[in-house]
Amino acid sequence: MNETQVDDVSTFDAVIIGAGPAGISAAIWCADFGLSHVVLEKDDEIGGQLNWTFNRIVNYPGLLMDNGAEMLTHLRSHSNAIAANIRTSSSVAFVDLNKRIVGLNSGEQLRFGALVIATGVRRRTLEVPGEIEFAGRGILSSGAREIGRVAGKNVVVIGGGDAALENASMMSKTAGHVTVLNRSRHFRARSDFLDHAARQANVQLIENMRVRRFIGDSSLTAVEAEDIETGERFQYAAEASLIRIGVVPNSEEFADLITLDRDGYIATDKNGMTNLEGIYAVGDVAHPDQMTLSNAAFSASAAVRDMRAKQPNLWRR
Repeated sequence: MNETQVDDVSTFDAVIIGAGPAGISAAIWCADFGLSHVVLEKDDEIGGQLNWTFNRIVNYPGLLMDNGAEMLTHLRSHSNAIAANIRTSSSVAFVDLNKRIVGLNSGEQLRFGALVIATGVRRRTLEVPGEIEFAGRGILSSGAREIGRVAGKNVVVIGGGDAALENASMMSKTAGHVTVLNRSRHFRARSDFLDHAARQANVQLIENMRVRRFIGDSSLTAVEAEDIETGERFQYAAEASLIRIGVVPNSEEFADLITLDRDGYIATDKNGMTNLEGIYAVGDVAHPDQMTLSNAAFSASAAVRDMRAKQPNLWRR
């Protein structure tokens, strides 16, 4: 990203990139400590992954919620109560860590004492023929939200983790048949998810299969996969398919600026600081093994508390 120059630069104690649970939590703590802040969200809605979380949320302390939308109402209410400075539809054009400036696509530049990266993750894609073409025409975005669409149909779920097996069990309640294709010999899902899916009479679990393409005309009709060991190809009838093969971090724009691990997640210390002083990463983009709402809130609080303690040093740069 190329830096641009403008004369008018707004200044904040903290610039927070990303308005999911971690970014909003960081804003809440900044407001509590009296730190000036701005949260930048490229989408037109806050919430991040909450916008595509359709299952019940039962493990966040003090709140039992039917889905991400309900959790989002609590975040909005809290943000409004503390007058959090949140800007939606605000895409970052560049980050200059030497001058400590974030530039927006609008041309505006924001100077910061500390930067909090809360950009989260996105769903991993297969990148095979038909994946884009059949999105919304057979390839589902959510098993929970679209369960009515699979009634009596053949469904292929792709993946071997918690999300894949949980969705397979859920859709088996209405689907005619559910086939789960896992790329490895071992399913990564929790044993209770795996066992529950395996007990369903209309669920078939198949290992060692690599998806090669999605097939159909106006809508999806089949999924073609290849046995990884033998190379033999099979076609599985599918009027619907759900891809749940994990996530990837939204960290590309920082790859040349700070240290990432081999999978692209941002490396931090226990307080969320990266290898550069005053540059923090919180939530899923830095915690691949702790992708929970509780950790999003905790990592944001740890980062802002550390930021507050080091604030005089940050501003002397």
